[in-house]
Amino acid sequence: MAAARLLSAGPSPLSSSSSLRLPSNQGIITEQECEECFSSQLQQLRGVLMKRTAVYSAEEKALMVMLEGEQAEEKRREREKQVKKERERQLHRKHTVDIMLFGDEPSVDSVLQPFRAYYTQAERSLHSLLQIRREWDVFVVASDHPDGSPVPQSWILPEPPSVPAWASALHTADTKTDTAHVK
Repeated sequence: MAAARLLSAGPSPLSSSSSLRLPSNQGIITEQECEECFSSQLQQLRGVLMKRTAVYSAEEKALMVMLEGEQAEEKRREREKQVKKERERQLHRKHTVDIMLFGDEPSVDSVLQPFRAYYTQAERSLHSLLQIRREWDVFVVASDHPDGSPVPQSWILPEPPSVPAWASALHTADTKTDTAHVK
């Protein structure tokens, strides 16, 4: 592109050297043969310059296309990073909410681990889920059966304590939990 601008921007260095060779400028008379040789050399140089200009223009276009491709790839990677970061942030937020609702994850070496593994086996194994479901289905009865009752539609709240000692223990546990949330 720069060479093309040189060629199109008025008199080129080759043209000015040609005008310097004119015999009238220097008062020297040159032979026709020398003049033709100089003109042919000048034409050859112009041809080389034009070819190089075309090659360099094509290279410049190719490099521009490659640069645009790299920029598009960089934008795509940046978007993927942002999506990944947002996904991690949401997972962290979900984990925080789960901890607030259900408490911290128990440690693996906990004393209660065997019991926890037994009661959560349906979460890890389809076979266990089906087995537990079969065992529960044994107790399903028709809705009009006198010993049957429907599945509750809301939370089941415990009965108030029947013994004053139990009520005082519950009251103490509630106040400890309330003060723990305040801190």
